[in-house]
Amino acid sequence: MAALSIAVMAPSGLSAQLNAFSLPEIPVLTIQRERLYSETQFGQSLSREIAERGRRLAAENRRIEQELAIEEGELTDIRETMTPEEFRDLADAFDVKVTGARNEQDQKIRTLTQLSEQAERRFLFTIAPYMQRLMIEKGASVILDRRAVFVSADASDVTLEAIARIDEGLGEGMPLEELLAPIEDDTPETELLPEQMPEPLPVPNLGQEQVPIDN
Repeated sequence: MAALSIAVMAPSGLSAQLNAFSLPEIPVLTIQRERLYSETQFGQSLSREIAERGRRLAAENRRIEQELAIEEGELTDIRETMTPEEFRDLADAFDVKVTGARNEQDQKIRTLTQLSEQAERRFLFTIAPYMQRLMIEKGASVILDRRAVFVSADASDVTLEAIARIDEGLGEGMPLEELLAPIEDDTPETELLPEQMPEPLPVPNLGQEQVPIDN
């Protein structure tokens, strides 16, 4: 019986030790970051402006493609009136022009993509004070991106409340150029989300709109 008594009492003693070293509860909130951009008036306004720039760039690509196609046809038409050496010089110059146009348009696409990524970083910076106030009012110590959390209760998600506060406080926010104006510090004091680069905003697929003239 003595051995049995010891076996029964041991877990009770261990439980007491664990309780003595238990950590205090620290409220943690979660948020669906992508919805802050896609569902706030501010984020939607920025998305529309970037999409419009993408459409203008796509139209420019089509115009350049058509102009080069016409020039290529004209070059072909005069081929029989020239010596091989003269035609080769014109053809080489045309190839250089096509390559330059393609490189220039590719750079514009990369610039638009970078602008999209920068816009979302500035968006998160701008809304950080609203997230900070929400966190303080809820008595929380951190707001985590829900995608980075293994499991959480639905009650911890404050996405809808955050969207409502951002809409009330910022509305459609500010134009893209104003948002991207140089500032001294691009990092908000409050760490709103886990340390990771935001996913870029959707940018129209311009890959098929690039100048397709063959060299």
